[in-house]
Amino acid sequence: MLSKLGNEMQYIKLIKLLYLADREFVKQKGRTISGDNHFSLPYGPILSKSLDAITEEKAEWTEIIGADLESKTVWLKQKNEIEELSKSEISVLDLIVENFGHMPGPQPVEYTHTLPEWKKPTGKKKSQEISLREIAEAVGHFSERVDAIVAGQSESKTVNRFLNQFRESA
Repeated sequence: MLSKLGNEMQYIKLIKLLYLADREFVKQKGRTISGDNHFSLPYGPILSKSLDAITEEKAEWTEIIGADLESKTVWLKQKNEIEELSKSEISVLDLIVENFGHMPGPQPVEYTHTLPEWKKPTGKKKSQEISLREIAEAVGHFSERVDAIVAGQSESKTVNRFLNQFRESA
């Protein structure tokens, strides 16, 4: 996304575009691209691990993406070949860039405030989780398909936990 949109942008815009890509992929394929956790914050829905990677300057991001937290800007340090994404994932990322990448300033934030799954946190809550079920329902999946999507996510998390434990012991 960064390389297609001038190699630099406000990180809030990048997070919104990534959220929209996950949302569209749930609509098309019944799962997210990122595997991240989604939350409602006062400024809209976000991907929590991705936002943390940027704002906490996690090593897995800093090799490829630079961040200036003062100016809230991210930029592409080096263009890598994307080997871990499928053609359908890349297609959705391209679609989101085409449909929303042109939006300046606060427009992506304002747009995400119109999404039915986003709920402005109230009271002392600073965030509220957005479940995969809520996203799947919001994009129009019928109840049996939503149940299958949620069950598939649970299976995927179990397999990933097993694989991570296996990798750590090897």
